[in-house]
Amino acid sequence: MIGSGTLVNTLAVAGGGILGYLGQRLISNRIQAGVLKAMGLAVFFIGVAGCLSQMLIIKGTRLSTQGEIMLAVSLGLGTVIGELLNLDAGF
Repeated sequence: MIGSGTLVNTLAVAGGGILGYLGQRLISNRIQAGVLKAMGLAVFFIGVAGCLSQMLIIKGTRLSTQGEIMLAVSLGLGTVIGELLNLDAGF
Protein backbone atom coordinates (compact mmCIF):
# COMPACT_ATOMS: atom_id res chain seq x y z
CA MET A 1 0.00 0.00 0.00
CA ILE A 2 1.44 3.35 -1.03
CA GLY A 3 1.84 5.73 1.89
CA SER A 4 1.78 3.03 4.55
CA GLY A 5 5.12 4.27 5.92
CA THR A 6 3.63 7.72 6.41
CA LEU A 7 0.61 6.26 8.16
CA VAL A 8 2.75 4.11 10.47
CA ASN A 9 5.00 7.08 11.27
CA THR A 10 1.99 9.30 12.03
CA LEU A 11 0.48 6.69 14.34
CA ALA A 12 3.83 6.14 16.08
CA VAL A 13 4.32 9.88 16.66
CA ALA A 14 0.75 10.29 17.93
CA GLY A 15 1.06 7.25 20.19
CA GLY A 16 4.39 8.41 21.57
CA GLY A 17 2.99 11.87 22.18
CA ILE A 18 0.01 10.47 24.08
CA LEU A 19 2.22 8.19 26.18
CA GLY A 20 4.57 11.08 26.89
CA TYR A 21 1.72 13.32 27.94
CA LEU A 22 0.22 10.70 30.22
CA GLY A 23 3.57 9.73 31.76
CA GLN A 24 5.12 13.17 32.14
CA ARG A 25 4.39 13.38 35.85
CA LEU A 26 6.48 10.24 36.42
CA ILE A 27 9.64 11.96 35.14
CA SER A 28 11.19 14.95 36.91
CA ASN A 29 11.33 18.34 35.21
CA ARG A 30 15.13 18.23 35.24
CA ILE A 31 15.20 14.97 33.26
CA GLN A 32 12.53 16.23 30.87
CA ALA A 33 14.56 19.38 30.18
CA GLY A 34 17.73 17.34 29.62
CA VAL A 35 16.03 14.95 27.20
CA LEU A 36 14.48 17.89 25.32
CA LYS A 37 17.92 19.51 24.93
CA ALA A 38 19.47 16.23 23.77
CA MET A 39 16.73 15.68 21.18
CA GLY A 40 17.09 19.26 19.97
CA LEU A 41 20.82 18.76 19.52
CA ALA A 42 20.24 15.49 17.66
CA VAL A 43 17.74 17.15 15.31
CA PHE A 44 20.22 19.97 14.72
CA PHE A 45 23.00 17.56 13.73
CA ILE A 46 20.68 15.50 11.52
CA GLY A 47 19.64 18.72 9.76
CA VAL A 48 23.22 19.89 9.32
CA ALA A 49 24.27 16.49 7.97
CA GLY A 50 21.39 16.45 5.51
CA CYS A 51 22.14 19.98 4.39
CA LEU A 52 25.86 19.38 3.98
CA SER A 53 25.30 16.13 2.07
CA GLN A 54 23.58 18.21 -0.64
CA MET A 55 25.88 21.23 -0.40
CA LEU A 56 29.36 19.73 -0.47
CA ILE A 57 30.40 18.32 -3.84
CA ILE A 58 33.66 16.53 -4.61
CA LYS A 59 34.88 17.03 -8.19
CA GLY A 60 38.05 15.04 -8.64
CA THR A 61 40.39 16.41 -5.99
CA ARG A 62 38.44 19.66 -5.47
CA LEU A 63 35.74 20.30 -2.91
CA SER A 64 33.05 22.77 -3.94
CA THR A 65 29.75 23.91 -2.49
CA GLN A 66 26.30 24.80 -3.77
CA GLY A 67 23.09 26.06 -2.20
CA GLU A 68 24.55 28.48 0.34
CA ILE A 69 21.98 31.14 -0.53
CA MET A 70 19.10 28.68 -0.10
CA LEU A 71 20.47 27.76 3.33
CA ALA A 72 20.62 31.41 4.40
CA VAL A 73 17.13 32.15 3.03
CA SER A 74 15.68 29.05 4.71
CA LEU A 75 17.20 29.92 8.07
CA GLY A 76 16.00 33.51 7.79
CA LEU A 77 12.45 32.57 6.80
CA GLY A 78 12.28 29.89 9.45
CA THR A 79 13.35 32.36 12.11
CA VAL A 80 10.81 34.97 11.00
CA ILE A 81 7.96 32.43 10.87
CA GLY A 82 8.95 30.98 14.25
CA GLU A 83 9.02 34.43 15.83
CA LEU A 84 5.70 35.48 14.28
CA LEU A 85 4.05 32.29 15.59
CA ASN A 86 5.88 32.66 18.94
CA LEU A 87 6.91 29.00 18.85
CA ASP A 88 9.30 29.38 21.80
CA ALA A 89 6.38 30.06 24.12
CA GLY A 90 4.83 26.74 23.10
CA PHE A 91 7.89 24.82 24.17
